[in-house]
Amino acid sequence: MNPSPSRHLVLLHGNLGSWRDWDFIIPPLREKGIACHPLNLWELIGQGCSSLEEAGRMIASFAHPHTPCALMGYSLGGRLALHALQAAPQAWNRIAFISTHPGLQTETDRHARLAADLEQAARCRNLPPADFLRLWNNQGVLADSGQGPSPDYPQEQAARAFDIWSLGRQADMRTSLQASAHKILWLAGEQDAKFSALAHTIPGIGPTLVPGAGHRLLQQAPAAIIQTALSLFPQA
Repeated sequence: MNPSPSRHLVLLHGNLGSWRDWDFIIPPLREKGIACHPLNLWELIGQGCSSLEEAGRMIASFAHPHTPCALMGYSLGGRLALHALQAAPQAWNRIAFISTHPGLQTETDRHARLAADLEQAARCRNLPPADFLRLWNNQGVLADSGQGPSPDYPQEQAARAFDIWSLGRQADMRTSLQASAHKILWLAGEQDAKFSALAHTIPGIGPTLVPGAGHRLLQQAPAAIIQTALSLFPQA
C-alpha cells in the first residue's frame, strides 16, 4: 500500500474551462508524492458562492492544515487564488499565479469592465456554448493562444461567474501581494503582451515569462507548468 501523500496542490482552472484541464499535471506530481486537487469552480457557484471574497474562503477550506499545501491558479482561477491567499495567507506554503490579472487600478476601469462582463454574462446565458466560445476565442489575448476549452461548461454557472467574479468587482491586489511575495511565483507567456506587462507591475515579485507561449499556458507550455508545480515543493 502506498503511503498517504505528504504534500498537496490545489488547482484552479480558467474561465469557461474545466477541472479536467489539469489532467496532464496529475501523474508526474503523483510520482513525486504530491496529491493534486483540481477543483470544479462551477460547483462553487452551484453551492451558492456569490462573490470573489466568498470564493476565496471556500477555496481556502480545501487547504490541508497539517501537511504542506500549495495553490496554483490559471487566469480566472488565478484571480480566485488571489482571494484564497487573502482569506487564509497561512494556509498556503507557496502559490503560483498563471496568466493572472492583479486587478484594475482605477474605479473608472472597474466600472467599465463590470459593464462589459455583464454583457458577456447575457451572451453566455443566451447563446449556444459553441457559438459563445467562438466569440470568446476571438478576443485579442486569446486569438493567438491555440485551442481553448471545449463547449461543455454549465451555461448558467458560467454566466453567473461573469457577474460575481468579474474583474470589475476585484480590488487592485498589488499592494496586498507584497506581504506574501516570498511565497509567490508569477507566470505569463512571453508572447502574451498584456499579461506579461501586467506581471511586471507587482512590487517585490519578479515574474517568469515562458518562451514561445501566449495566454493559454496550460495547453501551450505544460512542461513549464509541471516544473513550476514541482518547484512549489522544494523537497519534491
